[in-house]
Amino acid sequence: MDRRISEQALIRQMLEDAEHIPVPDSLKPEAVRKTLEDAMQKQTLNERQEPLSGRDSAGRPEKLQPPAPIKKKSPLRRLIPALTAAACLICAAGLWKFGPLRPERLAAPAETAENRVAGQADADAGVSASGKNADMPETEAGKGSLPQAAASYDEIYQTIHTVQARRQALKEQYASDYGGDISYKMEVADGAAPAAGAENGSLANSKMQNETMAEAAADNVNGEGGASFSTTNVQVEAVDEEDMVKTDGSYLFHLVQDYSKGSDYSISIVKADGSQMEEVSRIEGLTNINGFYLQGDSLVCVEQLWLETKVPSGDGFLKRLAGYGDSESYMRSVTRITFFDIKDRSYPKKVSSLTTDGYAASSRISGGYFYLISQYTPCRTADPEDPDSFIPIVNGVAMEAASIIIPENTDTDSYLVVASVSLKDPTKFADSKAILSGGNQYYVSADHIYVADTQYRSADTDTSTTNLTVFAYQDGQITGQKSGTVKGEILDPFAMNEYNGYFRVVTTVDSYDVVEITDDLTGESLGYHYENEKRTNSLYVLDGNLEVVGKIEGLAEDEQVYSARFMGDTGYFVTFKQIDPLFSVDLSDPHNPKILGELKITGFSEYLHFYDENLLLGIGREVDPDTLRSEGLKLSMFDISDPSDVKEIDKLVFEEINYTEAYYDYKAVLIDPAKNLFGFPCEAYTDDTYVRQYRTFSYDPEKGFTEGILWTEDEDSWTQARGAFIDKIFYILQDDGNITAYHLGNNQKVGELEMKKEDE
Repeated sequence: MDRRISEQALIRQMLEDAEHIPVPDSLKPEAVRKTLEDAMQKQTLNERQEPLSGRDSAGRPEKLQPPAPIKKKSPLRRLIPALTAAACLICAAGLWKFGPLRPERLAAPAETAENRVAGQADADAGVSASGKNADMPETEAGKGSLPQAAASYDEIYQTIHTVQARRQALKEQYASDYGGDISYKMEVADGAAPAAGAENGSLANSKMQNETMAEAAADNVNGEGGASFSTTNVQVEAVDEEDMVKTDGSYLFHLVQDYSKGSDYSISIVKADGSQMEEVSRIEGLTNINGFYLQGDSLVCVEQLWLETKVPSGDGFLKRLAGYGDSESYMRSVTRITFFDIKDRSYPKKVSSLTTDGYAASSRISGGYFYLISQYTPCRTADPEDPDSFIPIVNGVAMEAASIIIPENTDTDSYLVVASVSLKDPTKFADSKAILSGGNQYYVSADHIYVADTQYRSADTDTSTTNLTVFAYQDGQITGQKSGTVKGEILDPFAMNEYNGYFRVVTTVDSYDVVEITDDLTGESLGYHYENEKRTNSLYVLDGNLEVVGKIEGLAEDEQVYSARFMGDTGYFVTFKQIDPLFSVDLSDPHNPKILGELKITGFSEYLHFYDENLLLGIGREVDPDTLRSEGLKLSMFDISDPSDVKEIDKLVFEEINYTEAYYDYKAVLIDPAKNLFGFPCEAYTDDTYVRQYRTFSYDPEKGFTEGILWTEDEDSWTQARGAFIDKIFYILQDDGNITAYHLGNNQKVGELEMKKEDE
């Protein structure tokens, strides 16, 4: 059996399953935090020494590191507060013994008024109930449809109950027949929340291409030109995303973690006057936060809370059936959105807090409204007479049935909730809609929210597929839900793009023969075997109804997509097995897309970014095509002036750099082509030890890549670092609060702000 699932699907399933498992005192997060930290440090360091001999759980080549002694250790990262509970509870429940496959869900009990999040009383509840949809014909694969809004709470309950009962019957039958757990037979297929901060994206909207197309000034290596201050590297221009670091051109806003307390965070506000820096205030008391928004005089942050909640009394059989046994409590996830008035940077003021059940999967700010995408799984002991036990609670109020969509033949009991808040009135939600669906990738254009939910193989299908759901949004109102399906798995939102009313997507398709295994004597089904697996890649073009109108299938056999980017009528994507084919695709006729060219080079690009209309930057790895061992980080510049004849015109390889967050988190990349500047954090192996660095670069068509700032972290610390610039000063901000300033003219250090620790 192929146990490969995507990294994000694995993480989000761990988070979701942990929500509904009871918490023994010995396994509560604080009791195991230190143990897990030590274990993860050892595991991380061991993994860094592994050669590229295979693929990881996402099907990617494993990280390539030189086999050398490791002296540095990495501290607890941002996901550990959540994953601590997830990993420990899943192991305790015996659900992880069969490896990284989808465990059977354990459901949570109903929420009660007593255990809702403290602090939400200062915000008024506001839930819109609108959007009933007309009937549509039955959906076929690759066809779009307009799902039905629920007619009543009873219809929703019956749908959820049917899904849960079907799974429980399978589990009980397997336990009866084989005395074990059915977990290993359950493939990842249902809705769950991905880890925060796990998505990528591309720049587009439905009316015009919004790629940042500033010309790269070849001689502009001293900070002249371009923007006066940096901005977050976002998917779509004018659609803002949360980040660890923001600036308004005068102040630096910086997410700081207290590593001694694990999940405690604050936002430091620093006055930045060239090389002179002074912290003027700090927003404290934040928990499990990956980033925040800065909109004029407003600051918005999204927190993930884990609340120990009492298991409701009731039928003991139902409690045991749901996995609670005799436990008195379980960990329930709640998302909290907090709005601050920062007109006076020295005295930030809290305006309001709003809450929703479940995990924050993603969020955006567009057109003066904040949009939250969250996922919620109801409890298996839900009471049909109590909607609060199986309906998402949005700021203390159960969503109305008419705001919840039930897709035909849904096989998940999870909700995907989209909610909006006006920045002018953040005391209530402006609108909210939900659909019984999962999601693992998200792409938000200027007026649509796309949700991709990958369905991995099962006995019912011989190929991986992705269900797509799209919501229209404008001025805080969420309408027009439609759905469709494409074959394959979507790597990340960079592989999705909306342009001129069409949606383009690149997928990796795993197909296989499904063979049923039966008992030789009784003929009874014992399960399924998968053989003759084949991997290819596809490109699909869908219209406004999410119907496939054009496609290219069967590309790059036995390879998978590693990066993608779209520019107007042309798309580019990279696959990899031994060499890196960079495909260019003509999309000018949506009904007849065509491959224009295929450039084969060594290594592969994990991240692509247009440097100007004729240049495409790639950040990736150089790989020996014979041994598949890494030869370091690779920067590539491609000439795309003729999409049918793309050329790699420059490359720069750093053998000592073995990893960069840019591979998997596009917001770790600071890039301003007009300023001829880009940079990212990385990890390097130097002098028999691993060190964290931040590097900046520029590009000249005659000279190629030029190295700029090189910051190396002190040996006695190990933090996350991000970059920002204001005019000619470049700032490197660590998540322990320290900031180092450099001059972009000569790349020399000109200032430093060191935060004092509590024990100093």
